[in-house]
Amino acid sequence: MRYPRGDNRALLLTRRIRHTIMALTPANPNVAEGDHMRILIVDDNRDIIELLQRVLRLEGHEVLIARDGLEALQQEASGEPDLVILDVNLPALDGWEVCRRIKARRAVPVVLLTVRAERADIERSRAAGADDHLLKPFEIGAFLKQIASISRPTPSVAPTVQAA
Repeated sequence: MRYPRGDNRALLLTRRIRHTIMALTPANPNVAEGDHMRILIVDDNRDIIELLQRVLRLEGHEVLIARDGLEALQQEASGEPDLVILDVNLPALDGWEVCRRIKARRAVPVVLLTVRAERADIERSRAAGADDHLLKPFEIGAFLKQIASISRPTPSVAPTVQAA
């Protein structure tokens, strides 16, 4: 996304991302072997892609990358990710349309990660079928917690205990 001249949000976001990348540890010992997922990251911002790719790989996940809406649809169809993290403002096809098309194809969690914070934007995300609408800039720890909660759905039927 392009910001108007004089608007320093992009610079601040880039600095925050680079600081976060530099602070990351080489591995997370708290990730269990079976907790890894295949995650598709769709964003046209290289800094965001680099940050999310590094963080998610350190968490033990396999990462797929797409830089525009059309590439996202191709990656989703061929890679069958367990989760899609999707920017709204994309070249070729916007994130809302990508989300609609993915959700029409299969039930995979889609998180929209965007600078668009207006109520109408959030409602549009819901209408497109997004499981969540997270705002940039974001705190990595909170982002990872939210991803974990979305990617591990609760069982629809509670386990039953039989009496002996």
